Amino acid sequence: MDPNIKFGTKLEEEVPLLFKRANYPFQLSKSSLQSVGSPHTWPSLVLALAWVVELLNYEEQSKQVGETGFDVDGNRAFFDYVSNSYTYFLAGDDASCNKIDEELAGSFEGRDVVAIRETERLEQANVSLSEELVVIRSSASPLEELSKSKTDLLNEVEKLNKMIAHLQKQKGALEQKVAEEQEDIQSKQEEVRHVAAESVVLRERLAVQEVNAADVERMCKEKAHLEAHAKSVQAHKDRAHKSQWDLEVRVEKQMEVLETALWEYQTCGKKLQVLPSSAKRHNPIFDFQVDATAARPEDVVSVDLKATVKPALARLKEEFVHRTREAQEELLKAQEETVSTDERVAESREERQHAEASARRAEAEFLAGRDRIEAQVQSSAAEADDLEAEVAKSKGNYGAVLQDREAELAAVQVQYDIEVKEQTQEKAGVQQMVLAALDALMVHKQHVQDGIQRVFTSSSNDLKDLQAM
Repeated sequence: MDPNIKFGTKLEEEVPLLFKRANYPFQLSKSSLQSVGSPHTWPSLVLALAWVVELLNYEEQSKQVGETGFDVDGNRAFFDYVSNSYTYFLAGDDASCNKIDEELAGSFEGRDVVAIRETERLEQANVSLSEELVVIRSSASPLEELSKSKTDLLNEVEKLNKMIAHLQKQKGALEQKVAEEQEDIQSKQEEVRHVAAESVVLRERLAVQEVNAADVERMCKEKAHLEAHAKSVQAHKDRAHKSQWDLEVRVEKQMEVLETALWEYQTCGKKLQVLPSSAKRHNPIFDFQVDATAARPEDVVSVDLKATVKPALARLKEEFVHRTREAQEELLKAQEETVSTDERVAESREERQHAEASARRAEAEFLAGRDRIEAQVQSSAAEADDLEAEVAKSKGNYGAVLQDREAELAAVQVQYDIEVKEQTQEKAGVQQMVLAALDALMVHKQHVQDGIQRVFTSSSNDLKDLQAM
């Protein structure tokens, strides 16, 4: 924005053009500037003025930030250093040049310390986050645990429903037996009433009948015989009821034993992951039902256990044994590979030590060469100063000698720069080679450790499954 701008005679034509050049997002018409006070034009003009005020505030704040802002990249500080150093150089103020050199080196060292601390903090944070990530990945997911619990609960509900159905069947059978016993009791009561009625009739007949001694003796014998027969029939009936009751008790106990065995079978099936139907190694052969109301023993279980289930379990056991043997072989191979890897690590460590020793020797040679070249430069500078003094004293024609000395000094300086550059490149190459070897070694070691961990985990799981069998 130019505060000294001068407008012409046609203000309504110049103002929209200025707003357009300032990238104002809306169009201002000439008619709105000609009729400023009308109700349909002043809102757009007020909006334009508010936009100009915001733009001026932003420009002022950006100038303040540019004057007092913090230079993150250090370009401003380096520019100030170059300008001040050049100014002091032109003025011949070597002390000020050395001072700003020390200040710049100190600022760089401070930034290096801050960067190192920040790097260490980030590395520690990275390590902690990596450990948390490993813990999160290794721990079971809550959703998986809840899904497994839900599946187990549904299986328990299914078992309880089957048990309820079984108990209801037993209840129906017992109710049917009770009904039969009640019918039997009613029939016996009818017989008792019928016998009582016959006894009354017979007593009436006996009351009117003339009885002699022979008939009385005969009837007494028949009565004794009938009473003995009734006692034997009652004893036989009691023995039959007792045998039936004992048989029912034995059947109930055997059913309890069978249900317990079925429960243990299902528990083992869950451990082996063959039951329920959603299990990993499910096979329809392992599913069977128990019918407690079956008429024949072979119909109690829906499948032939010896001919079907037992061979399938034997095959499953052989499979687990085979997998365990393979896992053990893989574990032995992994251990052998670990031993060879450790040997290679030891060799690489020795190579790294040799490389570090070579790097130290190269650095020592570099420092010695640098000191030697600096000494040569200092001696050459001293000789140049002596020559300049001789030139000043003699005022003679020694220009050619002075030029030779200056050329010699320049050649020594060039040789010094070349050797410094070569030593620096050689040192960087050795360090890069050592770092690359260490990185490759750590990657290979991590790969071997991961393979060993996978084999060990698989072997442990297979061994646990085999022991559970």
